[in-house]
Amino acid sequence: MNTLNILNATVAMLQEKLPLLDSELFPDDPENYRLNHDTGALLVSYSNADFGTNSAIDCVMQEQPVRVVITLVFRELNTSTGAIQALDETRRALAGFRPAGCHAPYVLVSEKCLGFASGVWMFALVVQAQTMFVQDDPEEPQGIPASLYEEEE
Repeated sequence: MNTLNILNATVAMLQEKLPLLDSELFPDDPENYRLNHDTGALLVSYSNADFGTNSAIDCVMQEQPVRVVITLVFRELNTSTGAIQALDETRRALAGFRPAGCHAPYVLVSEKCLGFASGVWMFALVVQAQTMFVQDDPEEPQGIPASLYEEEE
């Protein structure tokens, strides 16, 4: 599983399903981000993962629920091209989408109004997909040392 691949697949899907909006990765410099689109943008970012317990004895293999945040940045709120309408459309596009590398599709987790600043409305929509973390190149199992089986004389 590669987190950046999941984010890029999400952006590509949003660009395909919601072509009238600008969909891109969250900017590296959010303080200087400027909405250039006439209507609004969907900014995709990684949030977090709460790893499950290790399900293997001889290597690290854990469930990895991957949380992704879509930040909606819109000039209008309650119009047919505003943030509320975009939230509805974005939810429908994301729910059930399974990025490559994930074994379970996105489910909706939460959404929240982040407020109004510099002439734009901002909302955060959180989704979660399931993947599995497996360590790279696990060591060969060592087993029980033969010396434990030797009888003492």
